[in-house]
Amino acid sequence: MYRYRKIGKDFHAERARGVGSSDIPTLAGLNLQYENGTPYMLWRQKKGIDPPSAGGERADWGHRLEPLILARWVEKHYGKIAADEYLAAKIRGRSNGPFKTETMCCHPEYPWAMSHADLLITEPTEDHQEPVIVEAKSSGFFSAKRDEQNPDAGFSKSDFTANGIPARVFLQVQWQLFTYGVRIAFVAVLIDTGEWREYGPIIADPRVQEKCLALGQRFQNLVDTNTPPQPEDWADVATMWPKPVEQTAVIGGDEELRVREMIGRYHAAGKREKEASAEREDIKNAIGILMGENAYLRSPEGTQFASSWTVDNEYVKGAEIKKKYPADWDKFTADGFITKSSRREMRPAKLKS
Repeated sequence: MYRYRKIGKDFHAERARGVGSSDIPTLAGLNLQYENGTPYMLWRQKKGIDPPSAGGERADWGHRLEPLILARWVEKHYGKIAADEYLAAKIRGRSNGPFKTETMCCHPEYPWAMSHADLLITEPTEDHQEPVIVEAKSSGFFSAKRDEQNPDAGFSKSDFTANGIPARVFLQVQWQLFTYGVRIAFVAVLIDTGEWREYGPIIADPRVQEKCLALGQRFQNLVDTNTPPQPEDWADVATMWPKPVEQTAVIGGDEELRVREMIGRYHAAGKREKEASAEREDIKNAIGILMGENAYLRSPEGTQFASSWTVDNEYVKGAEIKKKYPADWDKFTADGFITKSSRREMRPAKLKS
């Protein structure tokens, strides 16, 4: 195990100086479905162009639940007294005996490779004869559900080995094992606030860690040389080049055929969306006629089929106010009540068949 230390006061500033365990899934392309989930968006945060991602209310509650999730793991392996003592110390941001919290570790050969283990058990015990890392996760019911078509997502209900956790969590844990110099980890998960699971032991895999190291090294070089990564999606493109230049990109050959096929699928999907929307509107009209003036539509047994309510909206004619009251408009703008924003849009063309 490598030398670790307590997390500093400015956690985000420390993270910005290197590649952390939560960055590795992004560099591996496993976080594209999340906001700021591309290497380019991560690069902007590391360079201080954008603020660190707050993660939203779900991430905040995940952080709040972390001590309870880990205390349950300690109780299972070391007993209730040890769990209570650990939880009391954890709430105060302190370590307790072999249970180390609020730690960070940088790999001795690659100082930019860092991670922050949720729980590090440093001393051999009767339960574990070597250091152990425990990663805490909390998840909603649907996001935790394992998709049989995509076993790299969700948590398995039957396989509690390393194969039962999402790929992005597996890579995150492997990076923690690599940077701490530890061989064994576990993942403790609280699902839908009512189901606790444990996955592991997860053993350090040098082949996986080597690939993660290559991803991290390549990204860190881009940060150090002030070179932005290649865009991964349209949001990256629109952020990188917010205002298009009056020039034309020309493609041909296989790339042209691929774009033609994608445009065909794009418009076909739009047509299906319009048809589905029209069908939903027809159904809504038919049910609405049965409901009439009533707020609810129910069966004789009390099953509710539909409900209705009144929505009040207010609209501001900004252009007319700006024209008629320019001084007030300027004052509201200066005070921050009126803000401006712009974004780059893109629309695939309709091709002649």
